[in-house]
Amino acid sequence: TSREKTFVQADGTPYTPKNYGDRYASADVPLVYAIQTNDNVYAVDTISRLGSERVAVRARDLGIAEPLLPVLSLALGTSEVSPWSLAQAYATLAAGGVYRPLYLVERVETADGRLLYAHRPEERRVAGQDTVYVLTHLLERVLDEGGTGHLVAARLKRPAAAKTGTTAVDGWMAGYTPFRVVVARVGYDQERTLDNREAALAKFIWADTLEGASHDLPPEGFSPPPGVTFLSVDLRSGWNTGRFTEGSTRLAFVRGSEPALLPAAKPPPPSPEGPSLWERLKDLWPRVLP
Repeated sequence: TSREKTFVQADGTPYTPKNYGDRYASADVPLVYAIQTNDNVYAVDTISRLGSERVAVRARDLGIAEPLLPVLSLALGTSEVSPWSLAQAYATLAAGGVYRPLYLVERVETADGRLLYAHRPEERRVAGQDTVYVLTHLLERVLDEGGTGHLVAARLKRPAAAKTGTTAVDGWMAGYTPFRVVVARVGYDQERTLDNREAALAKFIWADTLEGASHDLPPEGFSPPPGVTFLSVDLRSGWNTGRFTEGSTRLAFVRGSEPALLPAAKPPPPSPEGPSLWERLKDLWPRVLP
């Protein structure tokens, strides 16, 4: 739901999040719209349904190292996270749910070539690849028209998934391709308030850095795993339209989680046995003629 709403926190106190500029859809909206437009109320409503502790645990699984306070405002970034941790979490998503610790040193050798240190890679799966692909597909929409990252989409020559974020004192954009992860943050050391133009700089830095680091890589997109299916969905109701129609969009779903078919799109039930078309016309003919 995208409308003003007050939530009750675990300690019984009320919490009323606000959307940027007090702009609300004032209607039930699908998740893709909420992610695309940074709908704060929708985010808080979602974490209230899932449970903030559960969300904090999942964030740690993905690679967030900082302590996360399990409160409703966690959905809006009230726990401080470093760009390094954010890059780690997005790298896990870019790898399809496989956690690989970030590192800075690959190997150390002496002047004569004797190996002193070599990084030993490790990895573990922390999220299902089908679920991660659906999330990636939703984050790709942030760069579409109407999304908070659309302003810099033309600076990229390849598909990417991303998320933007803005506070009074900083601007963020984080995202990835199948091969690269970039996190950009702009702000002052003393947390001076940013205006909209300054906060938007993070988006341009992110896009230019990602494209610059990818110029020698193929512009490949994200490949859907076998457990993912695509459907046309009505953006107002969230129903499966059965085919592409005005007001619908094509979205990815984990097989078995697809929305129900829009009632108007359901095929009509088979006609009961009765007279053939020719017999009905013959019966109608005498009533048509004078």
